[in-house]
Amino acid sequence: MAFRLVARGTGDCKTRYRPQRLSEICPTFPMKEAQAILNDPNASQVHLFGGLTGSGKTTLARIISRALVCVCEDESVEKPCLECSTCKKMEHIPDYYEINAANFSGKDDTRKKINNMNYVGNYFKGVKIYVFDEVHGLSGAAQELLLKVLEEPSKDTQIFLCTTHVKGCKRTFLGRCATLNFRRMTLKQATSIVQQICEDTSTALPNDATIEALFHQADGSVRDLLNLMDKVIMGSFEPGVGLEVDESEQGSPDIRKILDALKNKNWSSIQKVLSTENVKNEPEGYRQTICDFLRREALRSPNIDLSVARVLGLLSGSLADEPRNEQYNILVLRCMRACYTK
Repeated sequence: MAFRLVARGTGDCKTRYRPQRLSEICPTFPMKEAQAILNDPNASQVHLFGGLTGSGKTTLARIISRALVCVCEDESVEKPCLECSTCKKMEHIPDYYEINAANFSGKDDTRKKINNMNYVGNYFKGVKIYVFDEVHGLSGAAQELLLKVLEEPSKDTQIFLCTTHVKGCKRTFLGRCATLNFRRMTLKQATSIVQQICEDTSTALPNDATIEALFHQADGSVRDLLNLMDKVIMGSFEPGVGLEVDESEQGSPDIRKILDALKNKNWSSIQKVLSTENVKNEPEGYRQTICDFLRREALRSPNIDLSVARVLGLLSGSLADEPRNEQYNILVLRCMRACYTK
């Protein structure tokens, strides 16, 4: 589906080009399912948006929320119209709640929000909207408290749960939501974003190799690509710069061992770490760190084909829901060796 970026106000690219309508958002999710939330009277009242950071989860929740309460009667105008009283004031009206679950993660905080859900809304024709960002940050006890609400939400209540870590939510919690999965943007979508912004800002369009470098550095995140476009506009973007792994992001000692072994091409050491109980008990964090490191290395080295980064991107997505087993270890090692033998 084609999308058209619209610049509003001033500021950096991610602020100016933040989508306000469905037609403006880069569809890294099934668009038909998103439209059904607006148009299908039998659609679920509880929605879980899951995917990598910067893929548009919270933005989509806000767009749908505003469209649900838009009072514009002109059917030729796409909702939200952005001009009616509710569209303009939605974030400041008490019946719209946007909650960062990382800051309100405890049982007592969650109980207060649940109690508010029992009251009929005074605005939006009685509709109340809740957007929980980073919902995986809720404690186990807090998620348990929400279960009943998610299973039987009060009439005219809409709940949107956004998370970068679906596996951080309880299975019983997930079973009560209609899930919309966000994927990484494609190279075609990234190219369209670059072209539209360059045209809008009268910036020289980068060549294909630079666009591909932008795409890989953004690592599938629309927001990260918009941040990189600020550098393109200023003429300061350099492919391969800024890809270093910060030591503070390397996590546990096991991850640091893996990264050190990668740099030294010590495959036997890597295999030992991958086989430890720590890794088996929490594979997701290790998998993501390994893949991120290898993608960075693939981009930084002129001797490594960028197709390796694509393979690692597929590895990152396809193994997200796979059980931890020996086959996983073998596949990871193959990708590592592919990077260092190109």
